[in-house]
Amino acid sequence: MTKARTLADNYAADINGITAGTGITGGGTSGTVTITNQMATTIDAAGDLIYGTGSDAFTKLSIGTAGQILKVNSGATAPEWAAASAASGPAFKARRTADQNVASANTWVKVQLNAEVYDTDNCFDSTTNYRFTPTKAGYYQFNSRIYFPINNNYVNFLALYKNGTVVAQTNAGTNGTNANMAGPPGLSDLQSANGSSDYFEIYAYSTSAGNDIGGGAEQVTYFSGVWIRGL
Repeated sequence: MTKARTLADNYAADINGITAGTGITGGGTSGTVTITNQMATTIDAAGDLIYGTGSDAFTKLSIGTAGQILKVNSGATAPEWAAASAASGPAFKARRTADQNVASANTWVKVQLNAEVYDTDNCFDSTTNYRFTPTKAGYYQFNSRIYFPINNNYVNFLALYKNGTVVAQTNAGTNGTNANMAGPPGLSDLQSANGSSDYFEIYAYSTSAGNDIGGGAEQVTYFSGVWIRGL
């Protein structure tokens, strides 16, 4: 009696062996042949990612931690997990606690803002240089106001300095009485900062020697700023 031929019998002469290619393991020349997807076996935990490392090559990136984002590394050669960029940055408000004398007329004088209303990232120096040096790069909105309490017809100015150079200026108005403290206009300006060496200061100018930059309450003489967005 003739044995019935199977599909394997029909092709036995045509297949001499199975060899694993790229990304495949296993193979053989006889019996039951098993092949395995190597990418699948590289994954051994939930969240693992497979990425290419070169021609016909790959590796695994394990899952990151909560809140991280996937980005390209500094060498632009592979993905990596990193902390997400902060949605906010430094903010501060500083003021004068007492009047500051303007010793010379027609001279720009740094306003010595010696008290902090708030300083979220410790970027304002209220003891030595009276300046704001933000530690995060980006665009900052600045606001300031000064008050000259002497009631005479002097002309006064207010300026925002960046790295020792004036970048915004306004007429601070003529002097008024204490009842007029809200009268003189302030200064508002948007400036960029590199997040390391850039610093900002407020300067005042009066046509009268011996005039005073008013101090005391928070709304009298102040300087404030807040990070708006990245560069």
